[in-house]
Amino acid sequence: MVFMLAAVLGGCVSKPNQPESATQTPRINAIGGAPNPSNQPESATQETLPEDFEQLKALAEQNLPQAQFILGEMYFNGTGVLSNGIRIGKHGEEAVKWFRMAAEQNHPQAQFNLWWIYANGQEVDLDVEEAVKWYRKVTNWGYDPSKEKLPQAQFALGLMYENGLEVDKSDQKAIMWYRKAAEQNHSQSQFNLGWRYENGLGVKKDMKEAVKWYGKATDQGYYPAKRNFLKRNSALG
Repeated sequence: MVFMLAAVLGGCVSKPNQPESATQTPRINAIGGAPNPSNQPESATQETLPEDFEQLKALAEQNLPQAQFILGEMYFNGTGVLSNGIRIGKHGEEAVKWFRMAAEQNHPQAQFNLWWIYANGQEVDLDVEEAVKWYRKVTNWGYDPSKEKLPQAQFALGLMYENGLEVDKSDQKAIMWYRKAAEQNHSQSQFNLGWRYENGLGVKKDMKEAVKWYGKATDQGYYPAKRNFLKRNSALG
């Protein structure tokens, strides 16, 4: 198991001889803003709402889930602008708060966002139990993971297949999803592929391939990969 879990959650058991990896989760910028499901139902967001941040916040405070979701996106991406022209900046905790308020009212995109946010440990501590909880909800409204294109969600799928969370455990499917995310420069997925190639986990042991993926993750500033890259690359000569 590549991705260290801090506890036994949802049937997933952490292993003692792990590299320092997942507990040092880097912050990953969302591709094109806070994501929506690649194949979301047409439901999701038909309401016409004001673009003004303060008006939108007032509606969110009235418990309108679509307003809460959009407000979460604004906080996540730092795109909200106050009436005096000042940008609100990025606020991860506020984003998660508003996503959760919308998600608890069965807003599918907010539920989707919480799934990969908790699986990636992005803006929150990594929490597998929470990730599984929200994954169950997104699958209830017909989410088809086979069509997923977002790297953070692809990584989350890899994590679930690696550990048999809500799906049948499969090294091959875990590797497939890690690779898809890694090819979109998701650093944790790149690290996980490197670790698998180094140790022959679900793939043929290949130190050159391991060093390649460690190097890609290192280029993005992922510290655990840098340490492994320098050590293994030096050994290759």
